[in-house]
Amino acid sequence: MAKNPDCIFCKIIAGEIPVRFIAENDTCVSMLDAFPATKGHALIITKEHRQDLLEMTTEELADCSKLMSEVASAVKSAVGCDGINFINNVGAAAGQRVMHSHFHVLPRYENDGVTMEFKQVELSGAEKDEIIQKIMNNLG
Repeated sequence: MAKNPDCIFCKIIAGEIPVRFIAENDTCVSMLDAFPATKGHALIITKEHRQDLLEMTTEELADCSKLMSEVASAVKSAVGCDGINFINNVGAAAGQRVMHSHFHVLPRYENDGVTMEFKQVELSGAEKDEIIQKIMNNLG
């Protein structure tokens, strides 16, 4: 199993740091976030050290998606939240603090004080077309 000796999540997966897992499958585990934003805030973490989602295999992506759905459903029933956010940050500029691929299952409650605000960017039709073409050129 690929492991980074300096990675907190790798240490948790290896059992070097005791944590109670909520659930796991072949490629990922789930646990409560050590610093939760809301009650029931869980993480889905790859067992193999991958820096971010872009390094994950197709199998890992499928397994993590399945586990996210299962954990989210269980969390919703367990804590009675009003909604759930699924969050994945890729890179420090996006807010990734632990450089090991993971997903947040964040229960949301009315007036919970958690904010995710986006500043809208204005783009012309030509700018949109150019961006679309560049993205298409970089697919596959």
